Amino acid sequence: MGYPRFKKSHRFRTLEFTYGDGTKIKPDEKGRLRLYVQNVGLIKVVWHRPLPEGAIIKQVWITRKADGWFVTFALEVPEEALMKPLPKTGKAVGIDVGLENLLALSDGTLLENPRWLKATEEKIAVKQRILSKKVKGSKRWRRMCWQIAKLQLKVARQRRDFYFKLANWLVREFDLIVVEDLNIKALVQGICSKGVHDAGWSLFLNEILPYKAWSAGKAVVQVSPNGTSQHCAMCGAYVPKDLSDRQHCCQHCGFVTHRDINSALLILRLGLERACRDAGFMPASCLQEAVG
Repeated sequence: MGYPRFKKSHRFRTLEFTYGDGTKIKPDEKGRLRLYVQNVGLIKVVWHRPLPEGAIIKQVWITRKADGWFVTFALEVPEEALMKPLPKTGKAVGIDVGLENLLALSDGTLLENPRWLKATEEKIAVKQRILSKKVKGSKRWRRMCWQIAKLQLKVARQRRDFYFKLANWLVREFDLIVVEDLNIKALVQGICSKGVHDAGWSLFLNEILPYKAWSAGKAVVQVSPNGTSQHCAMCGAYVPKDLSDRQHCCQHCGFVTHRDINSALLILRLGLERACRDAGFMPASCLQEAVG
């Protein structure tokens, strides 16, 4: 690989501190909490939410983004401060992710794909064409870079906000949530890579949903995706389908439904079998009602 190359200052966007060594939360003369940064002084901070009770700040990251500076705290927090158990509903749901429909639930719900990037793609393309005509490194070039970065940041925040609201709704309605254990790194290398990146399945399935379920006292089970789109959820018969086939029509039992809902039903059945076998997240009577 050779020797490391020289890295200019603009390549770095984040400063990392150990709390108490260069950074500290201090009150100002009026008692308002401020962030003290060495060689900078007291900085006004707009708090996203108050720090949990009993939290100990370990690390501090100060990051420059397209629309301002942000500070992130790494906390050591008792689990009791984060756990907010929700009432049990006795219901389970299977979720199948896709591109035509972002999510298909086993109860028949289809969530349309918002396609956040596609809605902003034209604006980004226009600004990138303008950027290509600017002198690299000039003030106008840097200004246009920041405008493009703001649009990309907006897309990322829209996606994240949508998934947090969706996860909150799921953990309120269901005690057991079954999803596929997808190899997303392989999926983004195919012809649908742009759509997979825009959908952000990994953000939802591997980060947001497990965290929200854990904090609410609910369970998320991952099952193998092998065959979930090629078998009937009612009788288990093999029903081959191409990607263009959007309906599931079983020749053996006559079950007809949307292919994504059939996959969600099959995912739910596999998840219920695994939950009963491994940990027994729900009583058997509730599981039978969910299957029915």
